[in-house]
Amino acid sequence: MRNGLVGILRSSAAALLFALAATAVPCSAQDGAAAFPADSFAPAETASFSSPEAASPSGAEASAASGTPSADPRSMDCPSAFSAGVAAYAAGKWDAARLAWERCLDLGVRDERVHYDLGNAWFRLGEVGWAILHYEKALAIDPGFADARANLDLAKSRRADLQPARADDPLFARLLAVHSFFSIPFGMKLLLALAFLFGVALSVALLGRGRFRAVAGTAAAAVALLALPVLLSVGYKVWENEFAPRGVVLDRTADLRSGPAAREQVIATVHAGAEVDVKGRSGDWIQVRVGENLEGWLPGTAVGVVQDGF
Repeated sequence: MRNGLVGILRSSAAALLFALAATAVPCSAQDGAAAFPADSFAPAETASFSSPEAASPSGAEASAASGTPSADPRSMDCPSAFSAGVAAYAAGKWDAARLAWERCLDLGVRDERVHYDLGNAWFRLGEVGWAILHYEKALAIDPGFADARANLDLAKSRRADLQPARADDPLFARLLAVHSFFSIPFGMKLLLALAFLFGVALSVALLGRGRFRAVAGTAAAAVALLALPVLLSVGYKVWENEFAPRGVVLDRTADLRSGPAAREQVIATVHAGAEVDVKGRSGDWIQVRVGENLEGWLPGTAVGVVQDGF
C-alpha cells in the first residue's frame, strides 16, 4: 500500500513538473521573432513612475546618459532601438522615443515595459487614446503592473468622454480586481498546481487509512472549490480574447455610424480614449458597442484593439 502511494506521488510530481515546463513559454516575442533579452531593461522604480508627466522610461537610469543616437531606429534591433528611445525620452523628444520603441513592436516583441513606455510617450504627446491603448496592452501582459495601472487611471481622467466604471457595486468591484490580477499563463500554471494538489489529496483519501484519509478527503474538496473560480476566471479570459476583444478609440473625434461605410448615418460622436467592445469587422470598418446599448461602426484606423491578433 505504502509503495503504491509513493509511486502515485512520484508520478504526480513528475507530471506537474513536465506540464509547468511545457507552459513556461517566453512571452517576450511572438512566434518567429527574436526574443528580447529580459535583462536589457533596468527594473522599473516605483518612485520614478508616479505619472506620465514625471515618469522616466524603464531602463532610463542605465541608458539616459548615452545621448540621443542619430541612427534611424527602423534599421536597429530591438535592444538598440529601445536604448535609443530611452535617450530620446530623456531629452524630451517624445515622438522620437515613440518611433524607437515602436520598432520593437515591428520586430514582434511583446513586452509590458515597451507598451508602458509607449503609453508614457503618447501621453506626453497629448494623445490620450494611444496612451490608454498601450497601458491596457501592458496590463494585458502583466495585470500586476502597478505603475501601468496608475498611469492608465490618470490617462482615463483626461478623456473627453468620462465613462462610468464597469463595476459600481463594491463587492463586484473587488471580484473584478481579483479576476484582473493574473494573466492567462499564470492562471493556467495555478490550475496545474491545484490539479497536482487535488491529485495528491485524492490519492491519500483513496489509499490512506484512518484520520489521514478523512483529512485528505476534506483537503481534496477544498482544493476543488478553490480551483473552480480560477477555472472560471481563466476560461472567461480565454473567451474574451477570442470572442469579445476590447478596443480604445484613438482619434480625437470619431463618428459612430449605423453601417460600415462613410455614407451611413452618424448616430454618435466618440472621443479619444473611449472604451468599446469590439463586435466584428467588415473591410476597413470595425463594429463596436459603446456603453451598454449603443452599437455602430467606426473606421478601423480609429480603434485600437487591446488583444493582439484581432
